[in-house]
Amino acid sequence: MEIVTVQTDVLVIGAGLAGICAATAAAGEGCRVILTEKTQVLGGNSGPDAGVHPSGAHRFHTFAAETGIIGQITETAAWRLAKNDSVWHHYNTSPLWDSVLDSALREAGVTVWRNHFAHEPEMDGSRIAAVRVIDTGAYRERQVLVKTAVIDASGDGNISALAGAPFVTGRESRGETGERLAPEQPDSDTLGSSVVAMVRKTNGRVEFIAPPGTPPFHPGYWETAVFKPGENDTLAYFFPSETGGERDTVADEAEIYQKSLAQVYSAWNHIKNISCKEEAKNWELFWIGSRLCKRESRRFLGDYFLTETDVEAGT
Repeated sequence: MEIVTVQTDVLVIGAGLAGICAATAAAGEGCRVILTEKTQVLGGNSGPDAGVHPSGAHRFHTFAAETGIIGQITETAAWRLAKNDSVWHHYNTSPLWDSVLDSALREAGVTVWRNHFAHEPEMDGSRIAAVRVIDTGAYRERQVLVKTAVIDASGDGNISALAGAPFVTGRESRGETGERLAPEQPDSDTLGSSVVAMVRKTNGRVEFIAPPGTPPFHPGYWETAVFKPGENDTLAYFFPSETGGERDTVADEAEIYQKSLAQVYSAWNHIKNISCKEEAKNWELFWIGSRLCKRESRRFLGDYFLTETDVEAGT
């Protein structure tokens, strides 16, 4: 395979919101920036293939709002109507959201490579001098020579780990951190992951037949036990479980996705055929996200380790 070499000041890996903000900010400082994304979709967990809409400060406080780059992007999305109209207005699978993110990056001068998997760092001592990137659509490889910085915003931090950056997973013990809610002994437990689905109201009764192998229902989030949509509700997002926290969220991603998918079917089957047959009789499960929405992966160590005690003290 012929390898094409390109140069840039800053390489950002991962087009979730952290990567998009980092790339935009670096370009604003006059840097040449390449942003790589291993899928076809921008936004990470907030992308149209997952739907977790960015709603940090204002999610739980009426008079709070996101500012900075995120604020600019979400305001643009509002003006361009790049949002589904759903119950709680909290999730979003509109393809226009991807176009808003793409426009913001291009207007900032960022070069965006979709379907590009950054798979190997080339080191100069302790510094990443270049990164090998595979274009998974065209089956070609590029060597990206990096002058200033590599920003690994991929979530799992594959390039960072391969480059030797120190990281931890799981939970530290109370003795290590001094945190009052930490376990007595360290363990490998992490936050679980979810698959987001969508349900919609139709004009008539819709039957649901669970796929073969669907597991028995076990209560998860509150949506699984009760389904009482408002009179005018027609579209709702559905993520009934969080799972996989006892497994390796990097090595076992495919298996965790399948387990979470099965839990979606199990919960919807419970609603449709057992607990809320009348309320849900005209509702159908019509979309399931193709991305496993991870809540936790590797945690890379910086100059300071933020603890629960710091947060509680307002440090």
